[in-house]
Amino acid sequence: MPTLTKTLIDDTKPGDQDLFLWDEDVKGFGCRITPAGVRSFVVQYRAGHGRGAPSRRYTIGKFGSPWTVVTARREARRLLGLVAAGEDPQADRMAQAKAEQAKREKARAAAKDTGRAHLVEGSVAWAYSRFKTKHLSHLRSGGEIARVIEKDVVPEWGATTMLAEIRKSDLLKVGDRLMKRNAPAQANRTIAAGQHLLNWAEEHDLIATSPAQRVPLPSPKVKRDRHHTDNEIRLIWRASERLGYPYGKAVQMIALTGQRREEVSAMEWSELDLDGDDPLWTIPPARSKNEKPHLVHLAPEAVALLRALPRRTDKAGKASVYVFSSLGSRPLTGWSGKRRELAALIRKILVEEGAEGADLPRWVLHDFRRTITHGMARLKVPPHISDKILNHTDGEISGVAAVYNLYEYYSERSEALHLWAKRVMQIVGGNIVPLRPAVVS
Repeated sequence: MPTLTKTLIDDTKPGDQDLFLWDEDVKGFGCRITPAGVRSFVVQYRAGHGRGAPSRRYTIGKFGSPWTVVTARREARRLLGLVAAGEDPQADRMAQAKAEQAKREKARAAAKDTGRAHLVEGSVAWAYSRFKTKHLSHLRSGGEIARVIEKDVVPEWGATTMLAEIRKSDLLKVGDRLMKRNAPAQANRTIAAGQHLLNWAEEHDLIATSPAQRVPLPSPKVKRDRHHTDNEIRLIWRASERLGYPYGKAVQMIALTGQRREEVSAMEWSELDLDGDDPLWTIPPARSKNEKPHLVHLAPEAVALLRALPRRTDKAGKASVYVFSSLGSRPLTGWSGKRRELAALIRKILVEEGAEGADLPRWVLHDFRRTITHGMARLKVPPHISDKILNHTDGEISGVAAVYNLYEYYSERSEALHLWAKRVMQIVGGNIVPLRPAVVS
């Protein structure tokens, strides 16, 4: 009986029935090879003393990482040591499986009350609750990841389903459903969010192994190059006026400044200086993508928009810290529904203008960032200035140049945003005049 080695296991071909290769060094330790070619490490032992004691076969795991011959042999020695001490590892495993089954039954019993599913230990909702509190709450992108999981992952898997029951196929089904809805980018984001949850659960011992390893994204990543035409800017602005505060005004602020939706959504009054010679909005490091303070110069049109906004209060009557808020107690969320409202308002405006049946090509708010880059280029604003305005970390100035060029171009950025805001006002006011670019160094 040879010593068990990787070469021996790899070279042994499957037969018509299970084959066993037994190790010479550790009695009872071996590798089972099924007719299908599945190779698994096992330990064979007697649960008790004497020939009358029942024989048990304990499966350590499949051949391959993490179970190499060395790690499996080490585990076999540990298990056989338990047997020598009077324990029965297989019986313990069965008892554990029975306990897990009891958890599953408890979860299913709670299925009629999914609002309490997060209290059922081991359930999808229970694991997600911990993931959200202990992990997502510390991430800048945590809110968006939470929104994706709550919208498309938890409902698909079932709040009361045990997380240990989730398989790779369950994650793939989520992506397939979104692909059928012609939402490839959303499918990718949702798969990535589900992987994030499952991998975190494995790292924190909520499940033994994450089924999310090597799950491919359902759609190749395609870099968007969409930017709005002048007429699209006009339509979105008019629709935003009808949508009103807070979402409509937030869209207009995005159009004037080019900052990210999440940054505008969480804008606080304390971040604004509207009274100086050069009004500023300072985005703090905690909300800035590159984790550094980002200064946004506010053109007179942006200042006028902000000064006209109502000051929200929360339920307790306390003044809200947020510039754009529905409830006063938190920043804006739920953008997907509001974008659909905007799309409906745009279609209504087109009908009123005699263009019934017309519609905008598929767009997202992030397209405004490309729109501003494109628009500023037409105004002869150099690319490195628009990169600074949009807080791009991989723009025209990168690599060694980014290390040595510490000049922030504040005056140039301010002038460029003033030019852009005037251009937007020309567009939305219907006064489309020929571009007269100014040179910004």
